[in-house]
Amino acid sequence: MMRRRAFVIGSASVAGGVLIGGYRLLRPLDYGNPLTATLGDGQFTLTPYVIVDRTGVSIIAPRAEMGQGIHSTLAALVAEELDVSLADVRVIHGPASEAYSNTVAYPLPTARRDLLELRLRTRLERPARSTQPTGGQSSTQDAFVKMRKAGAAARAMLVEAAAREFDVDPKVLKTGNGAVIHPDGTTLPYTRLAEAAARVKPPEDPPLKPEDEWTLLGRSQPRVDMVGKCTGTAEYSIDVRLPGMVYGVVRRNPRIGAPLVSFDDSKAKEMPGLREIIPLEDGIVVVATNTWYAMQAARMIDVDWGPGPYPETTEAHRKVLVDAIEDEDGRTWRNDGDVDQALAGSEVIEGMYHVPYLAHATMEPLNAVAWLRDGQLDIWAGNQSPTHTQRIGS
Repeated sequence: MMRRRAFVIGSASVAGGVLIGGYRLLRPLDYGNPLTATLGDGQFTLTPYVIVDRTGVSIIAPRAEMGQGIHSTLAALVAEELDVSLADVRVIHGPASEAYSNTVAYPLPTARRDLLELRLRTRLERPARSTQPTGGQSSTQDAFVKMRKAGAAARAMLVEAAAREFDVDPKVLKTGNGAVIHPDGTTLPYTRLAEAAARVKPPEDPPLKPEDEWTLLGRSQPRVDMVGKCTGTAEYSIDVRLPGMVYGVVRRNPRIGAPLVSFDDSKAKEMPGLREIIPLEDGIVVVATNTWYAMQAARMIDVDWGPGPYPETTEAHRKVLVDAIEDEDGRTWRNDGDVDQALAGSEVIEGMYHVPYLAHATMEPLNAVAWLRDGQLDIWAGNQSPTHTQRIGS
C-alpha cells in the first residue's frame, strides 16, 4: 500500500476486485478508468474511486498526504455514503490520471462560490483536469460532492445486485457495516456482491445522505495513516528496492537557477563503487552502488558555481520585493466597498511583518526512484502533482 506522497506512475495492481466511483461535479466521469489496463482474469472495473474485493473495501484518495489528513477526509466522504466504517477500509493513493484531476486548484479571479463560477469551472473543466495537484486548500472543495457521489453510486450498485439475489425491490433493502440488509435481517456483505455489482449500470445522479444522517462527516475521526507512520510500516519512495538498483546523488548550485561553471572530479573517481559522474547545467549527478559511496564522491568534487540572477541576501531580497510593491501597479482581483471610507475616523493599527524566503520542502530526504524497462517508465516519488511528474518523465 502506497502512503503519503508515494505513488506509482504507469502501473498499478488490484487484487481481484471491483472498482466503483469517479464523479465529475454531478455527472459520471468520462475519462475512463486508469486501472483498466492492469486488470487480470476475474477482475472487474467500473470507475476509479472504490475497490470491493474478497478481502474488503479499498478507497482511493488521490491527493498527496502531507500531514494535513487529506487521506482520512477523502476516505470519509466515500465511506459515509457507502455505509462502511473508516476502520474497515484500506485507503490508497491511486495512479496518476485525469480521472483524479483537481479543478478547484485552478483559481478564478473571484472569491465568490456562485453559479457563475460553477459554470465557468464546468467550461474550463476538460483542459483544467489534465493535472492532479494537491494544494491551495482545494482538495476537500474539489472532492466534497464528487467523492460522496462515488460512494453513493457504489452503494446503489451493491444494493441493486443484492436485490436481484434476494428477488426483492431495492427500496426495501438497507445498508450498514459493509453489507446489504434484507428486511428479515439477512445480510449480504459487499465482498460477496462485488462481481455482480460490476454488471450493474451506475446511476447518473445518486442521491446523497442528508446531513442529519451523517455518522462520519462532521465528526472527529482517527487518522487512517497514523498506525503505519507510528509503527514504521508506512512505505515511502525511499523504501523502494529494485533488482540491480544503483543510487544517484545530485549536487546542485545552491543559488537556484544559477549555472555550473566548472568542476574537478579527479578525487571522486577514486571512490569505490563509483559508476558515473554526470554534469548538468546547474549541477552534478554522482551514481554509485550505494548511497554512502555516492554521497562521499559528491563531496569530493571541487565545483565552481555561477552567480544567481537575484539578490544574495534575505535583506536584499526583501528590499527588492518591497520596492516592487510600492513602485509597481498591481492587479485588482476583488474590490468590495470603500476602504478609505471604512478607515476614516477609525483607530488604525499598522504593522509590517517579514518572513524569509523558505523552501517548500518535504520533511523526509528528497528522493525519487525510476525504473525504465521495456519502454515503460515507473516512478516512485514525493510530489504534489503526479500527472505533471508523469509528463516530465515522459
